[in-house]
Amino acid sequence: MWNYVPDKTIGVAISQLEGSSVPHGLTLQLGDLVEITQICEDWYLGVNLRTPGLKGIFPCSYVQVRPTSDQERCWHYDDPVVEEATNVLREWGVIWNRSFVFLGDSPALEMHQSKNRRQREQCTMLRSAILDLMDWRLQLMTGTFTLDHLRDLRMRITSHIDSGNSQRK
Repeated sequence: MWNYVPDKTIGVAISQLEGSSVPHGLTLQLGDLVEITQICEDWYLGVNLRTPGLKGIFPCSYVQVRPTSDQERCWHYDDPVVEEATNVLREWGVIWNRSFVFLGDSPALEMHQSKNRRQREQCTMLRSAILDLMDWRLQLMTGTFTLDHLRDLRMRITSHIDSGNSQRK
């Protein structure tokens, strides 16, 4: 049974969801803001603020909930470093997915093994970079640290993005 959430509740997508994969599903991309209106067991009903005309359901585990009042502004969502990290995570996720799928389809011939090993190592390094960036982005979004720590975290994120992008060129 669906129940209304008590207050205006905003969530941030921490996983991607293809809306067509579940009946009445709402498509989510990493970093999307959703307004949650109802809850039923492990599912939310809400609106993706990127496409406010569409309402749908999504697993509770796919969002980090941030309750807010109507007057409160979620300043950390306007943080350009959070936005840049979100965009980079989307881009790197596509690259990692393509690499992962490519590796799975590669012939296991002996002459290709060293190339496949190098590709596997690059895929593993990219996965690690993605997980680090996701963790730091989430820390930045919580906003519960000192200003010095947040400044250092922003610098670490931008340096990580620059380093990761230069390795992929």
